[in-house]
Amino acid sequence: MRVGHFVACIGVAAALAACGETEEQRRAREAAADVDPSPISACTAERVRDVGIPQLSWSESADMCQTMRASLGRQPSVAEFRYLSKVVEVIRLDGSTEQVNELGYQVMCVVEARGDASPMHSTFDVVAKVFKGTGGRVTPKDLNVMLRNSGNLAHTMSDESVIYMAAVIWEEKKNAGG
Repeated sequence: MRVGHFVACIGVAAALAACGETEEQRRAREAAADVDPSPISACTAERVRDVGIPQLSWSESADMCQTMRASLGRQPSVAEFRYLSKVVEVIRLDGSTEQVNELGYQVMCVVEARGDASPMHSTFDVVAKVFKGTGGRVTPKDLNVMLRNSGNLAHTMSDESVIYMAAVIWEEKKNAGG
């Protein structure tokens, strides 16, 4: 019986931070991580497994953390990393066939292209809304290319302006048969 309990705890430990953690404790731990402003100490599988979301593998999470670090020029905060992880997972659930690291890279490119025009979380939301609202036809890469080609205008565009431009991209893709 003890061996069976031990094996069960090992299996559950992958999904929960600690053996014996209740659902309420897990939710409280995740809610605290969602607002944690402290930087992730290192973008390694060992570190991100403690702060990542369970839908992404440790390897995928570590790669995405490294992408964020390169884009931001600093270690991402736990909250920023978890937010991007959730956006990437939402986009995957909505039908994207891109790899996690590529999605994370493209979303961070959109953040870079917008500069200080919008807070990072707001940009993350816009990317997810555009993907979902267009049924996956306007991708983070499409937004990245559009904003990069907009030059300095990208730094002044509101969230609504990005959404309007995404509608233009969607219409162009429909007209081209896509």
